Amino acid sequence: MPPSSKGNLAATKAILSLFADGPDTHAGVKVRLRLAFPHASWSRSIVNNTLPALVTQGHLLLVEPGKTRGDDLYEITEAGMAEFRRWMREAPRSTGPMREPLELWIEHSSPEELPRVLAVVSENEQEAAQKANEAYKRLNRERALGRLGPADGSDYRGRVRYAMLANTVRYWEQRVDRCKTLRMDLRADRDLHRRRPTKDDDG
Repeated sequence: MPPSSKGNLAATKAILSLFADGPDTHAGVKVRLRLAFPHASWSRSIVNNTLPALVTQGHLLLVEPGKTRGDDLYEITEAGMAEFRRWMREAPRSTGPMREPLELWIEHSSPEELPRVLAVVSENEQEAAQKANEAYKRLNRERALGRLGPADGSDYRGRVRYAMLANTVRYWEQRVDRCKTLRMDLRADRDLHRRRPTKDDDG
């Protein structure tokens, strides 16, 4: 069976980042996580499992237990903020190729699996196209609600929000293109010996 990709951002880092702006409840984190990372495919229990783990690691503190788990109030510790800032410094410098579970499965597949491989890549392409459309709708919705600031980009927070939303659209559009090209390569629809130019080539 082909594996399902959950992306490259660790849920622990995503959840920890939500506390950088201040304390929040268990229920509040669940809502904000969906809003901040709408295309992530983490399990539904990810917040339930991650918050206690971050407390054990010393990165979060349970400030006030609630009557229900959803009301539990957490805040980031100094160690947690230091870890978050360390990750923020190092993450942009990570330029290695993304190794998704799907790619590893394809790399170790057999010729007999090719029809299934092509079908799965096609499914991924269709899913990416749908998510690209959803991301574009979200960008348009935020624009209509006036959350992007003036059109000249003079409001920094609005400009950043636009940049991240637009980047999400590009991510899924690029994934569609990657899936199309991957299917072509796997079907040998191109000359495998044709040299691809590099920026070091003359002219």
